[in-house]
Amino acid sequence: MDCDVDYLSNLPIEIFLHICSYLDINKSLPALKCVCKQFKFILSDDLVWKSRVAGRWFPNEKGIEVDWLEACKCIENEASYLRDPSTCDQLVSERAHETDIDALHILENHKTIFTGSRDGLIKIWNINTEEKALEKSMILPCAHNGWIWRIESEDCHSIYSCSFDHSLKHWNFSGDNLVEVWSLDLKFPVLSIKLVNENVIAAGVHKEAVLVDRRTGTSFRTIFKDNHVKLCLEMINDNYLLANGAGKKICCYDLRNDKDEVVSFNFGQVTPLVPLHLATQQNIMYVADGSSKFYSADITKNEPLALRVSFKFNNT
Repeated sequence: MDCDVDYLSNLPIEIFLHICSYLDINKSLPALKCVCKQFKFILSDDLVWKSRVAGRWFPNEKGIEVDWLEACKCIENEASYLRDPSTCDQLVSERAHETDIDALHILENHKTIFTGSRDGLIKIWNINTEEKALEKSMILPCAHNGWIWRIESEDCHSIYSCSFDHSLKHWNFSGDNLVEVWSLDLKFPVLSIKLVNENVIAAGVHKEAVLVDRRTGTSFRTIFKDNHVKLCLEMINDNYLLANGAGKKICCYDLRNDKDEVVSFNFGQVTPLVPLHLATQQNIMYVADGSSKFYSADITKNEPLALRVSFKFNNT
């Protein structure tokens, strides 16, 4: 073998960049730029970092100036942080419920957690950060007669829960007691709720979603009619409602003019799994399914294929 041949510098750029994709962006890659002028030239190209970050993040405004190297560092550092168990405090409560927990909600004081289970119980926990533990403060037996699917709060006192038993309930929480204010039978299993202005929107195994007056506990209007089970609801700017479901389609609805569908995202073209959870920040929608991935989409773009992989977490 000819020892004078520099095989690494003679690699095709595509193979070199593929090798770089396995290297740490904070230490290994900066050191690699110092090896030779060719490596420095390749790794100084914005297109390298833009390609590396493609599919995981994109700016939500057109024409914005982006430092793609810094954007790549932020995304990969965050992904590394989330994968590392040592960076997170684990608060564990063994056998918190006898059956699966489908509803979990943290109050805005960041000190109290509500859990709802398939056993029909709501349990309230205090977060003890010093002991790194959850301390059970109270149990509300028979809060519902079926699986509890969602718990939401308006503030630290007004709590809302929904269940497969067709009920939507409003509770008053005083810190050491949970008292039912009203209960509404919606005639269908309620799988998702969202607080919007003075109302709560409830949806589930039904072709319509129902608007309920939070003050009186009475339903007064139905919105978006389709045949899909709605597992999760999310709001954008108090005007647009996102709804996902078993149809693998995420729809956006304009609540101001009762316009049914503004734009839809065909989740089935990205993954065969059903979207289970939604979250929004500004105009970006984040979606999680039953795999180790979650996705993002710019909801201002009327593009069904705008959904893309944001992160893929290790199963460990």
